[in-house]
Amino acid sequence: MAVITPYAQFLFKFVSEAADKNVTIRFSRGTDVMPPVPLETKHHPSAVDLLLIKRLIAETSKQNLLQFLQHEFVNISKSYAERLIGEMGPDFSPKISLKSLTSQQLVRIHQLFRQAKFDDPSGDGLNIFRFANRIPLLFEQGADVVTRTALKRISWNSYKINQTQDKIGVFVSIVSTKIPFKGTGKEYIGDDISEISSAVKLKSKIMKKLQARERQERKRNLTKDVDESRRRQIRVSMIQGRLGFLL
Repeated sequence: MAVITPYAQFLFKFVSEAADKNVTIRFSRGTDVMPPVPLETKHHPSAVDLLLIKRLIAETSKQNLLQFLQHEFVNISKSYAERLIGEMGPDFSPKISLKSLTSQQLVRIHQLFRQAKFDDPSGDGLNIFRFANRIPLLFEQGADVVTRTALKRISWNSYKINQTQDKIGVFVSIVSTKIPFKGTGKEYIGDDISEISSAVKLKSKIMKKLQARERQERKRNLTKDVDESRRRQIRVSMIQGRLGFLL
């Protein structure tokens, strides 16, 4: 959050039962200048879904399909719009009324948008460089992929963590232009996303740190043993020397 919103200030405070384990972390804002207000741009046809197509048709002032394709989306010229309509099938024509389109015809438009090739957006007027989805998990607690992975798919014993005694927190940052939410409410990320589920399991990274810590501990113990052995040898040599002198 501190990275994607440098104009904000964050204070993280953890209060433990033991006062010496309290943690306070402050992320000061990196700038006092707010980003400029974004400019509204037209939708790219490859990025729209069926619900958005229906909403655009309900809100547009255009009357027929040719005008709709040409004026409501980027990178669709008049000639390319006519070509797309020809690819849709015999049930479509450039002058067909938007209000007369059936659900099946809308699905066909969406399918063609997914199949056709369009030029990439030009980026003109784009002044948003940071994106963050901060929708809280209000419903379906425990249904998201992170919670299920942390509770059911991670063997905490292999991390040398006692899940019933140790207090741990799992923080996951997911950054993408297309977050795979479940449902139109976007309350949680589905548990069927294997890539995210695998990313939550950071066993190799944590185990490497634990192994490095154990190696350092063994090294310190070995050094102590060697030093103690040397001191004993020195004391024995001194005693033997004294006995030899007396003899």
